[in-house]
Amino acid sequence: MRLFLIKILLPCALSLLLTGCESLGGLFSDSDSTSANQEDEYGGWNSEKFRSEAQKAVDDGNYEKAIKLYEALESRYPFGEYASQTQLDVAYAYYKNGDPENAIAATDRFIKINPRSPGVDYAYYLKGLINYNRDIGFIDRFLPTDTSQRDPGSAKEAYNNFDELIRRFPHSKYVEDARLRMIALRNNMAMHEVHVARYYLKRKAILQPPTAPLTSLKIISAHRPCLLHCKSCKTLITS
Repeated sequence: MRLFLIKILLPCALSLLLTGCESLGGLFSDSDSTSANQEDEYGGWNSEKFRSEAQKAVDDGNYEKAIKLYEALESRYPFGEYASQTQLDVAYAYYKNGDPENAIAATDRFIKINPRSPGVDYAYYLKGLINYNRDIGFIDRFLPTDTSQRDPGSAKEAYNNFDELIRRFPHSKYVEDARLRMIALRNNMAMHEVHVARYYLKRKAILQPPTAPLTSLKIISAHRPCLLHCKSCKTLITS
């Protein structure tokens, strides 16, 4: 009986093994084919060709293609004339493609590898822009929304990014714009605290100690003292 089962099961097992090997072979073959196609696609391209095609993709708004080209350029010419600039370009392409995590990672990598590069001030500025525009959706760009009611985490990150830019590179051409954005961010964060204070006052501060609204007002005065003269803040102070 045992010998009979072995005679039946052994061919089945061998058949399954051969099928699996064929599947794996096809998988590796497809992978090699894709790699070969990419090699053929960029065959004969020099760094200038990569950069011109990537810039054209950016101008056309095709940021996924631009990312692909910049990364191919960086992998093929890691020590080329445009190596450091390509790192910044791919960070910008990630930013415009709505991928803040990879964009921040790319700027951090650039800063770490090129701390003395002439473009490092732009890397800090770009980090600020990425966080400044983070979590702003498609609808928010076309319809008026109160951004001060959102979680201020990204606003704080952007503020710190711009502040670091100004401290490290006070004569950078990006400083003026960074200062203006910091003012907007301070106002935004202060108004967020107004909303927090109003929220707890409406609920008689049941969910937190009665000092919660006062704590928010202290934060307001630290971020933007002039807001204490606005109607909302006066109402909170006298409540």
